[in-house]
Amino acid sequence: MTKMHPRCNEHGHTVPIKQPSKASLAQAWADPQGIATAVPDSAMPETINDVPVSAWQGAPTDAAGWEALVAGLSFTEPPVPSAPGKKPAAGVVTIEPDGRVWVVAPTNAFGGYRHTFPKGKLDGLSPRASAIKEAFEESGLQVELTGYLCDSVRSTSVTRYYTARRIGGSPAAMGWESQVVMLVPISELRGITSHPNDAPILKALPAKAIVIYEWGLASGHRVLDTLAGHFTRYGEWPTRIAIPTGMHEGLREEILSPYGWRLLTERLKVVATDAGALCAYGARGQEHSYDTNGPVDLRKRASEWIWNVDLT
Repeated sequence: MTKMHPRCNEHGHTVPIKQPSKASLAQAWADPQGIATAVPDSAMPETINDVPVSAWQGAPTDAAGWEALVAGLSFTEPPVPSAPGKKPAAGVVTIEPDGRVWVVAPTNAFGGYRHTFPKGKLDGLSPRASAIKEAFEESGLQVELTGYLCDSVRSTSVTRYYTARRIGGSPAAMGWESQVVMLVPISELRGITSHPNDAPILKALPAKAIVIYEWGLASGHRVLDTLAGHFTRYGEWPTRIAIPTGMHEGLREEILSPYGWRLLTERLKVVATDAGALCAYGARGQEHSYDTNGPVDLRKRASEWIWNVDLT
């Protein structure tokens, strides 16, 4: 028997799902290294990363409502590029604190996409409003935009992509355009989202998933220089770093994403200090205080050692 999508399309017609998928077991949603899969109306945990999972009941129903949700966002972005014959569009990449990313599987692989990210034409909305509307319609998620990610010139559109965090909604409430919504570790994305149009996203995402406020990354660079200085001096990376309290708070709350902060604290013991000195310590009692910019190549190596990406 043909399985039908429980949500009708824009014409009120039911949509057959030619190759249905299976939902993940409950424990997959709690595993930051695992891929978790939702299908329409599948059972979901009560929370993921401490954010409740339930269908968004108060989603906007008109353009004014969608625009109101993006009013006052403080991040900046470049002008949307134009290309002859291509319409503007917008999409979103929603990142969880555990470093996984939300991916959708278009129903019946529409457009040649097995898996991709929510996106769509603007249809009278601003790119920002369109992005959160598409996120809801295609993935069932209620999201808040956190920044500009990249632009992708596609066959019929130029798509502006944003990063976002999930604040509600449920992937099991996905609209008819999607037959699967998945939570995928960033390291696994290249094996999942293989369409050439998604290549700019995969290139830009690793750094954007780690840094929220890139203009404040000077603090992060001082941390990297301290690590590089320790390596230069002792020939090995430190095991602990003491960061002045104000810088510690800024890195944790404003500059690094929850995922970026988690990777840092998994690699090193990170402590806040009122002593005012940024200092790295080794396993054998070695000590190195920040003094100046470290070697560029070692700063890059320190960044890759912690985050597996060059943030220099």
